[in-house]
Amino acid sequence: MVNYLGRKPAQIWILRVYELDEPKYVRRSAGMRYANVDKPVKFEGKPVLSDDEFAKLKEDIINTR
Repeated sequence: MVNYLGRKPAQIWILRVYELDEPKYVRRSAGMRYANVDKPVKFEGKPVLSDDEFAKLKEDIINTR
């Protein structure tokens, strides 16, 4: 099996997802790993997971070996 990363350690981003009160339409760059948007987006709305659910999932991910 070929290892995609070779001998480099893997990195993961743990992102918090929010349900926005209304859709936001922005243009983005053509980034492969992430995209820059053309204007600021306020993080208004409510998180999809509660604080406790998010903390538990984050802890599970961090402690996975």
